[in-house]
Amino acid sequence: MKSLLLATFALLATLAVSHAAETSPAARFFVILYAPGPAWKPGVPMKEQGLGAHRAYMQSLHDGHKLFAAGPLLESNGGLLIVKANNLDDARDIIAHDPAVIAGIFTAQAQTWATAFDAGQSPAQFLSTQP
Repeated sequence: MKSLLLATFALLATLAVSHAAETSPAARFFVILYAPGPAWKPGVPMKEQGLGAHRAYMQSLHDGHKLFAAGPLLESNGGLLIVKANNLDDARDIIAHDPAVIAGIFTAQAQTWATAFDAGQSPAQFLSTQP
């Protein structure tokens, strides 16, 4: 009888996990916008702002399949990321762990992004294609 109860509980636990996986929201895209923070050094080029740890963090997000695209905003000394996360809190957690934000070099905000149009090409293909 005890083994039957254990087997029943195991089956119910498996079904609950399976149901949770089926009903949990799918990952979505979020845009993270960076702007110079209080520790930004005015007049100093971005490459000299001490962003090595930030770049390493971006690489870890890329390696972990969370970073879709990223790059600097050249006119504003900021940056833009498109990340994959389950919800806005998870996207904000990405910001909270960014060494450049922690150091005050950047401030950042996250917003949910939904694609309305898709070129169906890589960025490089899209930029090289003539209308």
